[in-house]
Amino acid sequence: MNELSSRRYYASTQYLLPADEAETQRLNRQHLVIVEAFENRLYLAPIKLKTGDYVLESAAGSGNTDTFSYIHQRLSVFAMNDSLWCSAIAELFRVVQPGGWIELLEAEASQDSEWSIGPHSRQLQCVTRRVSIGGESTPSVEENKGEGNMKRKGYSSEEWWDLWMGVKDPVVDGGGYGFVKTREEYQTLLDAAFLEWKNSTEANFTLHVFLARKPSKLGREGNIA
Repeated sequence: MNELSSRRYYASTQYLLPADEAETQRLNRQHLVIVEAFENRLYLAPIKLKTGDYVLESAAGSGNTDTFSYIHQRLSVFAMNDSLWCSAIAELFRVVQPGGWIELLEAEASQDSEWSIGPHSRQLQCVTRRVSIGGESTPSVEENKGEGNMKRKGYSSEEWWDLWMGVKDPVVDGGGYGFVKTREEYQTLLDAAFLEWKNSTEANFTLHVFLARKPSKLGREGNIA
């Protein structure tokens, strides 16, 4: 794969991925893959929106208490730790209206990732986990993850390469985390991982959808009335 010749633009030191045209194009492709994986549905919450309802794409801005009928948030795991998750979910709960729905879509972030299938992709996983402030942290859920509802859809090796190319600068700027020292070394590692993905039928990537509904009536202390 060819390296992106210039440094990428990053709007935040907390969020690892860049904020530039190349990343916009990657996100557009990723959006299509995710929608297809969920049978061409933009959301899974059992809600019928009507005229006058407000919808929030989380992280797009703030809102007043009890305002939104539906809130959607996608792939924030690599910008979160436990404390940030608690704050974010509390804020989502605040702004969703009673009876409204919150939908979170997040990547599997377990230790044994399903895309680390060889020595190079496992090493890449170690690098990306160390640069992330919250790679382990996803909202707590029940053990039953709905395995029977899993869908397998294609996400190409090239698209996966594009994703991890986006974190090259944060990795190198952070000193390489004991695995790489230069942009060239990171490029070599990523290209070797790409070949492992390209030549495998086992590499896969799991997404989880979390649905929550705010009770229609709350007591004075925030408990269900």
